[in-house]
Amino acid sequence: MDAGHYVFNDNTTVPLYLAHANEDPQMTLDYEVAHYPSSGPANVTMWYPRGSALGGSTAMNALIHLRPHDYDLNTMATKLNDTAGRSMRQYLVDKIENNLYIPSVVGSFLSYGYGGWLNTDYPPLNLLLSINNLDLQLLDILSAVITAVLPVAGSDYNGDPNNDGVEGGAAVILTKDSAHNRSSVRDHIIATNKVYPKRLILQTDTMATKILTCTTGSDVVAYGVEPQSVMPSFPCTVRSWGNLLVD
Repeated sequence: MDAGHYVFNDNTTVPLYLAHANEDPQMTLDYEVAHYPSSGPANVTMWYPRGSALGGSTAMNALIHLRPHDYDLNTMATKLNDTAGRSMRQYLVDKIENNLYIPSVVGSFLSYGYGGWLNTDYPPLNLLLSINNLDLQLLDILSAVITAVLPVAGSDYNGDPNNDGVEGGAAVILTKDSAHNRSSVRDHIIATNKVYPKRLILQTDTMATKILTCTTGSDVVAYGVEPQSVMPSFPCTVRSWGNLLVD
């Protein structure tokens, strides 16, 4: 069950169309959030573009792949008293990432993942460096940015474990496949559904409004949810019926 809409078009597949994706009425959650300090009225109101589509915001984000630092995972594990958080980086390596830009002979020693469902690759620099697209002013800006700070080890935040928490310049790794299409959890869901159609049944445009539970002995067990159509009831989506204030 997914509250998002089934969307498959240029906006969800072509990386450079991400700006269009943010305004695609089929999947845009167009809402603002007021941030309140400890006391007093709201001092910041921010627009949050989010994706109401199968795959969530991964269908419309900027495709930037930046793995969490070990410090972040260890801090989360400590605060939540859940040691499973410390194994998340290894889970990313073993189950999720499919690195396309570093040979596995080298990358396996640098904690890159291979064989997962999320493809990662360098941005298509050939588009920028092509004679047909050569823009001297843009190259000058990029050169200034690149030389402004020292690069991190390997020029990639994701690879070298020694980059954990360091500052410096690095390549922007994208979640895209070898054909330069967006790679996201949507692809994983669709592929799994095709292999196991009877085990994974997709129902989009539907949100769970309540978790149904029952008592078995002293245990409370969840056995289902109450579904509701998103179209008329989800006020944040552009496709909704009017604009509503959500508390």
